[in-house]
This record gives sequence, structure tokens and C-alpha cells, in this order.
Amino acid sequence: MAEPIAKITTNFSYGVRETDESKRLYAIERARVQAARLGANVLVIDKVEYQQTTSGGVTGGLYDGQTVSSIPAQRTPVVHATAYYLE
Repeated sequence: MAEPIAKITTNFSYGVRETDESKRLYAIERARVQAARLGANVLVIDKVEYQQTTSGGVTGGLYDGQTVSSIPAQRTPVVHATAYYLE
């Protein structure tokens, strides 16, 4: 019987020129490595979602009548997985 060891969440937000597919694969590989370090021999990917990051925000505040805009930067895959040990 498989015993759950941990819930794992990883992401990969580096590599602006990377494709969504390659960033997702990197994030899954990071989850696999974490699971192996915990002693798991089965990893189940529960969900993959994407977060959109932005750049160009204002850090000091706005004066009356001013507006702020942001520029979409990149999509970051977030992998949710469960690590199991199967005897």
C-alpha cells in the first residue's frame, strides 16, 4: 500500500526566453528531486497552474490624479504534487 509522505509545491520562474513547456518540465523535475530526497518512490502530479508575473509597478505611492500601469512579464508554472512511498 502506498503511504503519502508529503504534499509538494514547486515553480520555475527563471529563464524569460524559456517556453511554458520547458519551464513546466523544470518545475516537475524539481518536485521529483524533492520527493526523492524525502524517500518517496512515487510522485503524483495533482495540478499544474500558471501565475502571471508583472513588472513596471510604482513603489513610492501615487499623487492625486496619477495612474500606474504594469507590463505582463512571464507565466510561471506552479506544480502541486503528492509524494508517496510504495512498498
